[in-house]
Amino acid sequence: MKYIVAAFCCLLVAATNVRAETATLQMRFVFDGVPPPVNQINVLPGLAPAGGPVLDERLLVDPVSKGIRNVVVYVYTDRGGSKLGPFPRSDKKHRLAMSNARFDPHVLIAQAGDTIELVNRGRVQHNPVLSFFANQPGDIQIPPGASRLITVSRPEPAPIPVDCNIHAWMHAYVFVLDHPFVACSDTEGNISIAGLPANASLTFRVFHEAGRIDRVGILGATTDWPRSRFNVDLVEGVNDLGDILVPSTSLQSN
Repeated sequence: MKYIVAAFCCLLVAATNVRAETATLQMRFVFDGVPPPVNQINVLPGLAPAGGPVLDERLLVDPVSKGIRNVVVYVYTDRGGSKLGPFPRSDKKHRLAMSNARFDPHVLIAQAGDTIELVNRGRVQHNPVLSFFANQPGDIQIPPGASRLITVSRPEPAPIPVDCNIHAWMHAYVFVLDHPFVACSDTEGNISIAGLPANASLTFRVFHEAGRIDRVGILGATTDWPRSRFNVDLVEGVNDLGDILVPSTSLQSN
């Protein structure tokens, strides 16, 4: 019995060491200036949600914390980027809903091999257009209450815009990567990417639809991120870059 216990303890220590050899990247994107007001969108009569107006989601900044929403950071693996993987397909299903005259979520993140379910929860027909490069482009008519499935078998080289060619104000973005190391900032600008390889130097790319984030403030110093890319020498555990100040001139609400 004691040999079984000893063997179990060895396996537990080994598993703990494997988990400990990963890194987490954290940061918070902050609007360096007066937060812009959120614009309202004039939608067609009868389509406005009962709970309030439809908001323009191009640039959402929390008025208190100044956190920037929908900033996407991911490990950049294209030319000149980091070498990762290969990773097994995750085979997850993601849902992109058309509801209250908008796409929900505004930013959808997927991995190659995943499935995207397009669901129309509205009262009218929608025609979502997904302008893929590597996957089969989607241009689908979806009546109220119906849904359609799209398999994204290949990673995409860039963020994919999603539009409804019936309702011109509806916009979203889809990311399809060949790895799981990506995150989108929350309402206060926070981002956390877990499970990264520790003791490695990785190249990350940052994206926001309202402009280019290529010059930021970190710890009181101005730092250039050429082509919206930056490198981090990751150590084991949490790697917190703190607040990333984005100049107000870098992001435009319209």
